Amino acid sequence: MREFAVKHRDRVTFVCLDDKSKLDFGEPGAALSSGVRGKKSVVPTTSTLSCLDHDVGQKGSITPSVCLNVEIPETPDGSFYRGQVTVIFKDSIFEPSSPFRHAVEIQNILAQEGTFKPVLMLFTDGGPDHRVTYHAVKLSLIILFRRLGLDMIVAGRTAPGHSWANPAERIMSLLNLAFQNAALTRNECTSAVEQALRSCNSMEDIRKKSRTVPGLEDAWVASLQEMEKMLQERVERIQLKGQNFKCLSAATKDAINEFEDDIQNIDPELVKGQYQQVNVNKKQKYQDFLKTHCLERTYTFQVRKCNDATCCVPPVIQFPWLPDPEIASDGQHFKPFDEVLGFPTTEKDRPSSQRQTLTAIAEDQQGCKNSVLVGQNVRQTVHCHECGKPRCVYSKSSFTSRDTRSFKRLIESHDYTCGSILTPDGHILQGKAFVRLQMCCTTPIEFAYFASSSIVRKDVCCHCGSFGAERDKDLMQNYRVVLPVCINCKHLGSPKRNPIRK
Repeated sequence: MREFAVKHRDRVTFVCLDDKSKLDFGEPGAALSSGVRGKKSVVPTTSTLSCLDHDVGQKGSITPSVCLNVEIPETPDGSFYRGQVTVIFKDSIFEPSSPFRHAVEIQNILAQEGTFKPVLMLFTDGGPDHRVTYHAVKLSLIILFRRLGLDMIVAGRTAPGHSWANPAERIMSLLNLAFQNAALTRNECTSAVEQALRSCNSMEDIRKKSRTVPGLEDAWVASLQEMEKMLQERVERIQLKGQNFKCLSAATKDAINEFEDDIQNIDPELVKGQYQQVNVNKKQKYQDFLKTHCLERTYTFQVRKCNDATCCVPPVIQFPWLPDPEIASDGQHFKPFDEVLGFPTTEKDRPSSQRQTLTAIAEDQQGCKNSVLVGQNVRQTVHCHECGKPRCVYSKSSFTSRDTRSFKRLIESHDYTCGSILTPDGHILQGKAFVRLQMCCTTPIEFAYFASSSIVRKDVCCHCGSFGAERDKDLMQNYRVVLPVCINCKHLGSPKRNPIRK
């Protein structure tokens, strides 16, 4: 991607994106500290330095999204850590990160900077809102491609566990200078809203309460504005290579809904919010667009104008696809970029598919052997943000009360998706809590879920996660283990194992 950007640097906009770790804030009159332990704070001598520790339970948080519009160097080995940095503060409860929100914000950032070049290259980490194998991400990029009138868009993501390769990660250390030792608290809402919030103990509780209490969402967002303004003032004092950071407002719900409505222009049969493989694999116009305009890979997704004048405005320059790395004849190095550019390539030499089995890679990433992931080690469950299925959380030892609180805050602060690593680096549960990585949203619920004694309700369909499912009585006569399936998923079959010998 760097070599491609340098080769066409006058026609390419190279953008790196990432979300910083969430900033917890306290309730009115009980500010939370964002400080670093052992560091001194600068305060007036007449004031009292009093603030709750950052690990005290809280109800909300703010997510800073970072966008680095790279100043592309003249050579591939030049620095990609120069350019304009834009930070957007979003409420984690009512303004969560999503593919369509990111696409709208990219559109706003480029409009503010006036940089509309024919090729847009995006580089992100592998989070669920950036994973280019998800159709929600693909659709958001296709709409962005059309709205900006681009000739080509290239979206790439880092491999699992390699988010350090994203240039936007380096910006986080600068943001720490602005965020450390700040007392964060929201303003007080009306007495009716505060009374409703008093019974909420988590972000999910607040979302549910907003559906029944009129005006709660608007009041909550308004109570954060003064705190966000203070953080923006601190961020705008920071510089990257002499260039001040900028701050931009988060995309509104109306703008996101209007943007997402454009899926009807891709395929009128697409339904908002239903972007799983089972929902889109029979949408013919969308599938035809993917075949004629897109190149799909494990870590990249590309959209390009076709040669049909009745479909796309002919580009001034027909840019070649970003090629896949291919091993040279010596078997030790990859071919130079210029040797593969413009030629059809495949993923056969992708490093993660070489020399190791899928199981070995998964066990290395998840931090434990698959033999540990059994029913007796199930301690908690976590629901996938995409498919909604419950997935097992394993641990060799039982969770302490502190582990349980940490796990609850973890799943409130992050969106889990099937096949993702559960704990971020440095988390208290890292090395203790594990999830199975060899799965995706189409994978049935694990056998361990139904074998665990800690799971109370087990009448869950193993395919869709709905309640009221039953096990096939005929299969139970021939197999010791048969998973329940609902009426709507009977055509998918019931997973079974351990046949009974008669």
